[in-house]
Amino acid sequence: DRWLPGTRHAGILGTQVSLLRAAQFQHVLTFGEDERRALEKQMDDMGGNINKELQSLTDIFSAGAEQQALAALQTGWKQYQAQQVEIVGLARQRRDEEALDILKGPALQTFGILTTQLRALGKIAQDGGLQAREESAAIQTSVLYGNLGALLVTIVLGLLIARTLNRTIAGGLSYAAQLTRKVAQGDLSARITPNTGDEIGQLLHAVRDMQDALTRLVTRVRQGSDAVSTASAEIATGN
Repeated sequence: DRWLPGTRHAGILGTQVSLLRAAQFQHVLTFGEDERRALEKQMDDMGGNINKELQSLTDIFSAGAEQQALAALQTGWKQYQAQQVEIVGLARQRRDEEALDILKGPALQTFGILTTQLRALGKIAQDGGLQAREESAAIQTSVLYGNLGALLVTIVLGLLIARTLNRTIAGGLSYAAQLTRKVAQGDLSARITPNTGDEIGQLLHAVRDMQDALTRLVTRVRQGSDAVSTASAEIATGN
């Protein structure tokens, strides 16, 4: 997010420019050479910091209204730097009244332009941050609704699958129970065809194996019964 750093750098620039202007007045009103040199060093450092902050804003604001405001700010800053050089030169020559005239006249106008552009940049950054937060909130809401929709679809599909499985299992158990009752009633003619590999299919396989075993048993019993009948008939006829 570029808006928060932009707001921060614009605020720092506003503070640095205000401190620089205060140092300019102090420089003109100071009579000691050592103090003036110290203030000149301080103003040079402030100017370097302002250049760094401007470069940071240049890296952040690269298009649109913020770039136009930044270009106007940079133009004003170059003009203010030129005026500062002139003010410092006049103060070194003890032409303090002329230096004050520039400070209270052209430099004041340039200072007003700088602060206006800085406020404009700050407002652009703040508005951009608010818009970015609103867009982020809208995206989060959309994602939330999407997740809820996907969850709802998953629940519906799960219910449909569970219902289908329930019908399949219930149908398979009912079929196995029906076959078991027929076998219990002695009807071994029903054809059992397991068509699944799950537990229901295994149960039908077991019922079919039981049916086959009972069929073989009944066959052997009938064969034995027929043999006994034949032997009894032969004994009865004296053979």
